[in-house]
Amino acid sequence: MHQNHCIAEAISKVEQTPLNQLLSSGKCNKFQWSTFLHNQRACHIALESRKIITQQELMRTGRLSQDLSKMGFNCQCPNLPLAEITQSYVTYVSEIEVPKLWAHIYVRYLIDIGTSSPIKVSINHPSINLNFDNTDECLSYIREHMIDIDENEMDSALQWILQGYNQIFEIVSKNSINRLTA
Repeated sequence: MHQNHCIAEAISKVEQTPLNQLLSSGKCNKFQWSTFLHNQRACHIALESRKIITQQELMRTGRLSQDLSKMGFNCQCPNLPLAEITQSYVTYVSEIEVPKLWAHIYVRYLIDIGTSSPIKVSINHPSINLNFDNTDECLSYIREHMIDIDENEMDSALQWILQGYNQIFEIVSKNSINRLTA
């Protein structure tokens, strides 16, 4: 995935996932949205705990926690499932070297920025985590750190995200019927 032109392709692939289509449909219930947020929060904690991101606006963990709190969940979210792929991803990004970590930051945050508008328009639940006040500044900051980026790791980052979205969708599809409906 060449960073100059393939992020749009990555965003398109994420937009086509059943989970993203559900989130953008306006039919996402409280359990589905909170499960998505809970898994996103785990991923962002892993990325942000490495302390290499210094731009505050990019930080998503606090915003994800606020959204979950507004929906009645504490930070541990014991009632929400954490996908196996999320747990594996957290371990993986906690251990990789910094240049590879930047590939994950680049792909994940650009996908977050690129997919946030359609979701924000249709979601009926707290969604402060989707707010990026200055996307150009965020994009510039991330791109400044893209020195000697490992393109294979960028492809890997996208695959982690796609697998995560698919596994989260499976979880929310199976469990949402009798769970926290909106």
